[in-house]
Amino acid sequence: MFRKKCDRCQKYSYSSNAFGKWECPYCFKDISHVKEEDPINKVIFSPRFKGEKAKE
Repeated sequence: MFRKKCDRCQKYSYSSNAFGKWECPYCFKDISHVKEEDPINKVIFSPRFKGEKAKE
């Protein structure tokens, strides 16, 4: 899954596809121009990992 942070409302939007038109589900702004992030490579929020960064 990919995510983008809206540059208007600062909330995250998630999608399984990083291409095409991407609209913020909160304020409905077109955020297609915002660079997507791959949250799998970011911090893991799980009690097992205690918020440690994922290993490369």
